Amino acid sequence: MSDLELILKSINPNYEKEYRFNSHRRWKFDFAYPDIAVAFEYEGIFRGKSRHTSVMGYSKDCEKYNHAAVLGWRVIRITAAMLSDTYHKTGKGKIVYDFIRSNTILFIAKVLE
Repeated sequence: MSDLELILKSINPNYEKEYRFNSHRRWKFDFAYPDIAVAFEYEGIFRGKSRHTSVMGYSKDCEKYNHAAVLGWRVIRITAAMLSDTYHKTGKGKIVYDFIRSNTILFIAKVLE
């Protein structure tokens, strides 16, 4: 289980992994709360070369995120650096955790209004 997944599980365990948000495209979110249209994407760009680091890969990611926004999704992007031990030791990890936690709670509260 990834650090991001552990954080999400501690906040609200009702997420879906690899959630396909568009039936016409093969796009999936890493983690999603479909009932409130909130998604979390883990951007592993700091773990070496990947599809996401190429111009074409980055452009396709932008297309995916823009399409998700048009459909009403809120996408929170998290990088490997944000979840690293060094990051946590500087206190920034707590800021990320608090951000994810507070936004998830706010989104849930807003939907339940």
